[in-house]
Amino acid sequence: MSIEALLYLINVIGNLGDIFSVLLGISLIVSIATFVFFAVNECTNARATSGWQKEDYINSKSASFKVFKISIPVLLISAVLGAIIPNEKTMYAIAFSHYAKQSEIPEKVLKAIEFKLDEVVKGVCEK
Repeated sequence: MSIEALLYLINVIGNLGDIFSVLLGISLIVSIATFVFFAVNECTNARATSGWQKEDYINSKSASFKVFKISIPVLLISAVLGAIIPNEKTMYAIAFSHYAKQSEIPEKVLKAIEFKLDEVVKGVCEK
């Protein structure tokens, strides 16, 4: 894979992490709103006297439960994927380390460090 394609892929995956964060926030808000709706509806049902009020309560409760059933898996999946996908800086560091291992640069750097350490050791030993 070329370095350009890898950098583009890192950018796209970094944006996916942001999308999952937004989905997590939205599904959390929807879950809380649905829970509050359930609590308010329970109070309303206790005061419902006629048949049509109870039927409206049952229909609204069914619709709320469907929304709740959808929002919880979205919440969990977004949280897991948001935690698993690394941020852009981490992906850039991984890509750099991968390409640095494949090049001759690390070997040259190690040789230069070794050479400088030998000079320092010789200088310390002579004193």
